Amino acid sequence: MDGIYLRRNWGGECENVVILVTVAVNEDGYREVLGAAEGMKEGKASWVSFFQWLMGRGLACIKLIVGDKCLGILGAVGEVFPDAKYQRCTVHFYRNVFSAIPKSKAKAVVKMLKAVYTQESKDAAREKAKAVVAELKAMKLKEATKKIEDGVEETLIIFKAPHHPKLISKLF
Repeated sequence: MDGIYLRRNWGGECENVVILVTVAVNEDGYREVLGAAEGMKEGKASWVSFFQWLMGRGLACIKLIVGDKCLGILGAVGEVFPDAKYQRCTVHFYRNVFSAIPKSKAKAVVKMLKAVYTQESKDAAREKAKAVVAELKAMKLKEATKKIEDGVEETLIIFKAPHHPKLISKLF
């Protein structure tokens, strides 16, 4: 789930609008767009309304929600889907980490982060993340280190083929 910001020209005026989007994975492992709707912003009220609209269209049995850690979506998920697990999107997590490193270090950090998500278990992934933190500290990348320490746990709900429904069903 994510909000995508676009510029809209309406009546001669340009304004920002957010399109709330939900994509799911079907039983065969393929992505399907479940819905998209314009929202005023990515606040909790917009997400609650969007989720209720999706439920009215038949959305049920939600086991996992992946999003970007937007506060609006976090609040709405807890309210509308209290039994669902939430995973922070690894792509958004990577972007947050990369915002705190020089471009010259990006290839090395990408390699380190990818190694976290190829581990065989959540515990092994945690240990690998600790090793990455130690390496980044040695590289004097304090802000990136903090982002990983503070956020990696939210990305570890599933770490191998998170789009695969058979894996998801085994975890819950």
